[in-house]
Amino acid sequence: MRKIISSFLLILALAFVGAGLPLYMDSIDLELDLSSDAPDVDKEVDLHYSLEHQELSASEHLIEFTIDLSDVSEDLHPTSSGLLEISLLQNDQKVRDVSDESFQADIQIDQHENPHALSGSIHLFPEAFQAPDGDYRLQVRFLSADSSDLIPPKEIPLSFSSIKMYSSAVWDAPPNTTALTLYFPEEEHEHLIPITRFVPRTNTTLRETVTQLEQGPADHLGLALGSPIPRVPRIHLSAGVTSLYLTSPSEPYSVDPSIARTAAYSLIESLGSINEVREIQFYFDNQIIAEGFKGLNTSERFYPSQGISYFPAFVGTEGRALLFPVYTDQADIALLLENLKYHNQHDFYHHRVQPTIPHFVELLNHEILEDRLVLNFNPAFEEYITQHPVHGKMMMDSILLTVGSLPEINFVEFLTEGEPVHWPADMNLESPLPIPPYVNPEN
Repeated sequence: MRKIISSFLLILALAFVGAGLPLYMDSIDLELDLSSDAPDVDKEVDLHYSLEHQELSASEHLIEFTIDLSDVSEDLHPTSSGLLEISLLQNDQKVRDVSDESFQADIQIDQHENPHALSGSIHLFPEAFQAPDGDYRLQVRFLSADSSDLIPPKEIPLSFSSIKMYSSAVWDAPPNTTALTLYFPEEEHEHLIPITRFVPRTNTTLRETVTQLEQGPADHLGLALGSPIPRVPRIHLSAGVTSLYLTSPSEPYSVDPSIARTAAYSLIESLGSINEVREIQFYFDNQIIAEGFKGLNTSERFYPSQGISYFPAFVGTEGRALLFPVYTDQADIALLLENLKYHNQHDFYHHRVQPTIPHFVELLNHEILEDRLVLNFNPAFEEYITQHPVHGKMMMDSILLTVGSLPEINFVEFLTEGEPVHWPADMNLESPLPIPPYVNPEN
């Protein structure tokens, strides 16, 4: 075609010259379509589509989409069950793939003679990704029947923030009160969360601890409501051994192993927080029996947990963050603090159990001077505390409690690039800081 047109132009030019007429090629206005009518097999079909992302709240997102399938072969039209492939990314690394069952998708495939239309919406919550608070990118692929991309993969920025409140650990009990550490379960009965409850000063700390456990946690904590333990008619302490006298095993403690374990360890850990208590022995109808709590050997004595631990956050149903201990054999300080970051424990952390140190906060070095630990962080440590006061206070307490679980550490000094941290005015802290004895004050 191009050769024919070129020959025609050459003949036309010779005709002008032969007639003695001047030739001005720029005066010839020819609108010629030189493109071939034959289809280009290498060219991808450019589908018409729209994609809109809305942040409905701090922990809720909505994606709405429409794709025109007019130029897609019928045998490649997608089905609603195989349309979406979604992955969660953070710091250019894939955190996890998200299954169809994890998110709410409303997909319509409207097939008319012409055109074919695909539209729908995807409702996103932290529960869908089992992901803690933070900034992410959501990679979304829309797939045809042969699993190829209908449109280019899309990456959508997402931010989740489910923690609404955190009450800082405290160093001193209010006047004329006794501080009790009470361990209450969350709704799934997977973790016990220590709560500090200040009660009027008492000399019967053992009995008061049991009485307060029976009252259950405050509603605003977002933990499992009601008493986690059976009635304890009698309690006795002798030479560090606390004897608990209960009635014969009854439901649900004799049937459900998770509730039974929760009941036993709520008592063991709560009473074990009292200095004089070293061991626990259960009696049922004044006898030691093999299985007073379902799944537990109650013929032996129990020992309260102790040792090195790190303190992640549990987020209750009301959005309050509560720190709790996870015991470990890891004694290296740098590695111990790394346990408080998400990228090291994707399988452990989720929207309910959350890390307390963001990935960009880095420990540069540390030093132990007698019983004082000096932690030197990058500037992001101070910036995070200043810009995110709720998460920042939680991070600082988590670090204090974590390194304070090492027996040789009684004080902690915080630095950023070798300089003292400038704490926000409302924190009013001095350096070095002692380890706070009262975590998660209830009120």
